[in-house]
Amino acid sequence: MNYYRVHSRDNDTCFYYDKNEQVQLEYCPTCGLLTNREKAREQSIAIYRKKGKYLMSDTWDGETIVSERFVEIYNKYNLKGLDFIPLPKSPHYFLLRCNNIVRYDYDYNTNLYMKDKCPTCNQWYEICPQGILNIRMEDEAIMEADTFYVSDIIIGEKVARRRILYATDNIPSYFKIEKGRIFFDKIERVR
Repeated sequence: MNYYRVHSRDNDTCFYYDKNEQVQLEYCPTCGLLTNREKAREQSIAIYRKKGKYLMSDTWDGETIVSERFVEIYNKYNLKGLDFIPLPKSPHYFLLRCNNIVRYDYDYNTNLYMKDKCPTCNQWYEICPQGILNIRMEDEAIMEADTFYVSDIIIGEKVARRRILYATDNIPSYFKIEKGRIFFDKIERVR
């Protein structure tokens, strides 16, 4: 089974960071990292306004927003693994959620830069993979075609933190047929 890292352009907005008046953000007293990301995400669904037109785009704080056209392609080809949460202040756009978590292969991907794990909140200040983005072979073995997956590892630094989104065989070709401008980088495992 082939799989691909999925990514798009940044849309130059934050999903919850620039909404301090409306979203209750809580920070670790030791390292200053956000500790209530899930709660902040839930609060921001009602107030987020998109910027620009796009099929799929990432916010600076690690959330992925997709258009109605993305959802149409997803449904047309009976793809699996994603949920779409409507954004009331951004009609025809959705917050993307992935249901299938796969484990990052820490043993194989030895060039993983991890900086300063906080003893209070247990988060890494920064995680940066240096090239290879493989997942564990046991997880590769159970992946299905036409399905999206997300990594258990959260990469990035203080603000721009996100999970790696993966797509399996056939998904890149469907988006190519539909002229959907999303980037798919094939993940190669050197054996």
